[in-house]
Formats: sequence, C-alpha cells, structure tokens
Amino acid sequence: DQPELLQQFGMDLLPVLIQVYGSSVNSPVRHKCLSAIGKLMYFSGANMIQSLNNVTNISSFLAGVLAWKDPQVLVPALQVAEIL
Repeated sequence: DQPELLQQFGMDLLPVLIQVYGSSVNSPVRHKCLSAIGKLMYFSGANMIQSLNNVTNISSFLAGVLAWKDPQVLVPALQVAEIL
C-alpha cells in the first residue's frame, strides 16, 4: 500500500539481514533472515528490487547460501532466487 516506505525499509534492513545471516551459526536465525529477505523481495516491484541490488549484491549472497546443504536454509533461498 506504501511502496516508498517498503523501499526505505528494504534499503535499511536488507544489508543488516545479510550481515546477521553471515555472522550467525544458528540455523533458525539464518532461516528467519532468509524468510524476511524473501518477504521483502516478494512484495517489491522490479524497480525496487533493482535499487535493492545496488545496496547489496544479493546474487552473490544467494550463491553462497545455495552452496549449503541445510534444507531449512535452502528452501527459502530458492524461493528468493525464483522471485529474482
């Protein structure tokens, strides 16, 4: 309903979620981070996703995530990749 607010929220939160994911060894925390990233991407339009990609390199992040064999992390990462 408010795309400007979503874009600002995404610009502020996406780098933090990626950093928390990278520094966490707890699988549920990683799953929650990916779930939040997935929801952000789902509700974002193409232009917004492109601007979010300028803030972080989401494709490089997803490549690293997809290398893991943990199904709890792999499924949300595949969902984000499909959205992108």
